[in-house]
This record gives sequence, structure tokens and C-alpha cells, in this order.
Amino acid sequence: PLGRLGLFRDRIVIIQGRHEIRAVWSRMETVTLADPRSWPNVRLTDRLTIQFRNEPPVGFRPAQFGLQPVACRDLILRLRDDSKLRARLPEFDSARDLAVSEVMAGELIEPRL
Repeated sequence: PLGRLGLFRDRIVIIQGRHEIRAVWSRMETVTLADPRSWPNVRLTDRLTIQFRNEPPVGFRPAQFGLQPVACRDLILRLRDDSKLRARLPEFDSARDLAVSEVMAGELIEPRL
């Protein structure tokens, strides 16, 4: 796959090339395959868009992660709505990132020795 998708108890992490996006489950409002510019005529696309409360939306193509768009959307919706299911996921491994934070998008930081 061209990217990496990480599912954790409190957030989803999307890595595409050197770009990293982190989004907290509890702040997600809608997860859709509909083109946001096609309203009122809904047009489905292969791009997943996640809308958040008081934050800009995040969009990506699930195929870049080796996933089918509809299956990826259904998985994200199920994880967003089912805290017991999310409890089975690993915790994000950074103490700083365990705190609830806004959607963050930026360059991937690689540890350098």
C-alpha cells in the first residue's frame, strides 16, 4: 500500500508519504464517501471524508491503504460508535498523544540517532 492506516483506542492515524494526520474518534461527526461539492445531488466517490466538530475535514482514498472504500467507511463508523470494540485496539504509544487533541496534520517525524 502507498500509505499506512493505524487504528488505536482513542484515535485513527493516517500516514501518506511524509504527511501524518491524527484524528480522535470522539470528535468525528460524519464519515462518508459522498462528494461534499455535489450537494444536493449526492455523488459517491472512492474518497473517504471524515467531518469533525469545529475542525477541518480529513479525506483520503482507502485504496491507497489496500482497503475497499465501502468496507473502510463501515469499519471507521463501527469503531467510532462502539467503544467496547475500540477497547480491543492498542493504545497510541506516545504519552503526549494520549491527551485529547485536535486533528493534527503535518510532516511525519522520523527518529534520528
